[in-house]
Amino acid sequence: MMSVSRYYRVFADHPKKRAWLAENRLIYLVENDKYGNNTVSLPILVCGLGSIGYRHLRHFKALGCGPVMAYRTGKATIDSSDQVKPDATYHSLDEALEQRPTLAIISNPTSMHLPVAMKAAEAGCHLLIEKPVSHSLEGLEELEELAKRQGVMVSIAQNMRYHPTLSMIREWIRSG
Repeated sequence: MMSVSRYYRVFADHPKKRAWLAENRLIYLVENDKYGNNTVSLPILVCGLGSIGYRHLRHFKALGCGPVMAYRTGKATIDSSDQVKPDATYHSLDEALEQRPTLAIISNPTSMHLPVAMKAAEAGCHLLIEKPVSHSLEGLEELEELAKRQGVMVSIAQNMRYHPTLSMIREWIRSG
């Protein structure tokens, strides 16, 4: 299994994946600093510390990004005793957003994605929302309008988009 930082470097170095990151304006998360260190110092808020939230937290910490904060209700069923710790943990979304994060990772339960994303966008955070975006179509247009008004970027995590098997199937379909 490839290390976290190597995974992100490979991800950023792959031309199609790099184009996707640039297209969604998230490339700054994996750019090297002027000394060649793969790090970015921008405040990140991970909303929800289930398995996916912890994965994002581990990746950002391994890359030296941060500070990386967490908003959590404490209702997760994952034993967090051996997990990487965020730089700060908040049990109130309003309190977490008062820290003025630049990016919010929405990785809480699907039914809570839109309410949390709306509050984070209102606070001026760029968003990376885990799929599915929501359990309902209700509120999606409002999120889009809010993001435009606030000038924030919204991206949806698509971790299987470049999986070799799916790429092969895509080519089969394209070739007829």
